[in-house]
Amino acid sequence: MTNTKKRVLVTGGSRGIGKAISTVLLENGYQVEILAKEIGALKQTSKELGGIPYYCLDLANTENVSKFTNSWQGEIYGLVNNAGVFRAERIDSISNEVDYIMAVNFFGLYYLTKGLVKYIKNKGRIVNISSQLAFAARDGGCGPYGASKAAVNMLTKNWARELGPRGITVNSVCPCWTITSMSDADIKRIAEIEGSNEKEYLETITSKIELRRFNPPEEVARVVAFFLSEESSGITGQTPLMNQAF
Repeated sequence: MTNTKKRVLVTGGSRGIGKAISTVLLENGYQVEILAKEIGALKQTSKELGGIPYYCLDLANTENVSKFTNSWQGEIYGLVNNAGVFRAERIDSISNEVDYIMAVNFFGLYYLTKGLVKYIKNKGRIVNISSQLAFAARDGGCGPYGASKAAVNMLTKNWARELGPRGITVNSVCPCWTITSMSDADIKRIAEIEGSNEKEYLETITSKIELRRFNPPEEVARVVAFFLSEESSGITGQTPLMNQAF
């Protein structure tokens, strides 16, 4: 099946899950464009993926997000809200990371989608990348991150109702541990807090995951591709977990 006229914007598309999503969508014939905040990574990924269009934007900057959406041109078929940050903050810590976490994971996603929704075609697609931590607590200062992703899931359900009359489906994908540089950093951080080495902590985590392994980012990408496809046309407002930990 070819989707050469189906234009899709992937945020956080320069690395990790976003890069995998962009790669899989290109393989499926979509016209892919990527957005991220680091220009060097954007240029490199664009080059690796055949010179696809890219946009440099920090979603934490609401004013710049508004300028970006106001200057957007042309219809799009799909929007994949993948960009996100993880920073640890316990309730008793002296740090103040929650504002930035919410600025990127919630407000950035919200205002970008709000600004672009008028350009999404009828029967188009919105796919949000959420997290298992929207459903389950975890030690290590995951509260603000989990709360931001729970908020994304509630947006997903409400947007599905609001956009249903236009035939636009809205779904979230909620991965568990995925093989990315962000998860590598998180493992190292928590292992240090708990006084264990990274290998031991990784084994502990893996033993609690349903499939006893992390998800490669390509697995997440294929679920996103399904939600963008015609095969998922009757599915909306859903927030499926992938390979959850217990």
